[in-house]
Amino acid sequence: MTGSSTRLPRDVRERFRDLRALEGMLITPEDRVWLEKPPARPAPKPTVLYLGCNILRTPHLAQTIVALFEHIGEDFVALGGTAFCCGLPVQTTENRGQSWGERLTIQFGHFQPQQVVMWCPSCLYYHQEVLALATPYPVVHVTEFLAENKHRFSFSPLPPTRIALHYHCGSPAQDRQAAAVRSLLAAVPGIETREIGSLPTWGRNCAGNQRDRMGREAWDSLITPFFDKATALQADVFATAYHGCLRMYGGYEKGQPFSVEHYLSVVARALGITYPDKYKQYLHWKDEEAILQDASANMKASSVTASSASPVVKRIFVDDCGF
Repeated sequence: MTGSSTRLPRDVRERFRDLRALEGMLITPEDRVWLEKPPARPAPKPTVLYLGCNILRTPHLAQTIVALFEHIGEDFVALGGTAFCCGLPVQTTENRGQSWGERLTIQFGHFQPQQVVMWCPSCLYYHQEVLALATPYPVVHVTEFLAENKHRFSFSPLPPTRIALHYHCGSPAQDRQAAAVRSLLAAVPGIETREIGSLPTWGRNCAGNQRDRMGREAWDSLITPFFDKATALQADVFATAYHGCLRMYGGYEKGQPFSVEHYLSVVARALGITYPDKYKQYLHWKDEEAILQDASANMKASSVTASSASPVVKRIFVDDCGF
């Protein structure tokens, strides 16, 4: 797929280029505990953990979910990156979305899986609802997989932690995923979830292009009441159910009486699993020079140049334009 990137529309090429630059800034190649290219001879695996592309903008979450699968002893392979794109970014380009989705299903099949666990809600929606791709194995969202397997985790008690969960609603799939997140959180000693509600306005997950269409003022007026509810309920953590939401709200943490985190980071702490959220840290810094300096070692290891990283840093972290 990446080999044909030069024939893709400019916006898609830039999307993939910026994603790879951002991943290279945030982690080293050794940190990538997932496959980013199809192997020549795939070994059979009962479970395929499909990370998709967007999670690699917050690679600490990819590291976290892989560590959780390892913790429960799941026999799996993790796939992520533009070479395994679901096809959604190119769905309007000469029907490539269909062909890419079908190719991804073939790639899954090479591992002879008994199940595919998908991280991204948009990838899952595109696979099941838009393309309606048939597979001989079940395809489930990661939230539902984790909830069904919560008995396999050996959680240690956390200090009393009140969580206000930001979730999405409006479809049966979203309702199941939100319920699964609550179920997993409830299995962790010390966690108490406080209900703040949701809105169907947010769609499948929060994203920068949504905020751009609405305008920053309208977007802020949409999310602020939920921050206020979390504050009134004395939440310690405003937890997001999806990775896109974490990117959108991490920069709003300053001045709040709670932290903004992905729910999985909280769950993982009860297992002694922690990875730093450099994406949120850089959103708070908003300093291009400091960010490039801090990321320089990772960039060198990943062959990411300052000239390719600089516009990404300015747009994403300094101007907080989302992705």
